[in-house]
Amino acid sequence: MLDLVVAGEATNRAETARRSGLARSTVGQQVDQLLGRDILQELEGCEPDRVRQVVMGLPAPVDPWRG
Repeated sequence: MLDLVVAGEATNRAETARRSGLARSTVGQQVDQLLGRDILQELEGCEPDRVRQVVMGLPAPVDPWRG
């Protein structure tokens, strides 16, 4: 499932469920776990002519040299 997000093939929970073949409830549980571990983040996005949706992505890397 995480591979789909990293590859940009799935950017929300519904798309992840559809592409992975997993049940929405399973995807929801896995996403919640990844969010809790700061492996994924959810951002509210809006694209022209589309309904607002929550977009999943990887958190920005932390630069140890900056505060």
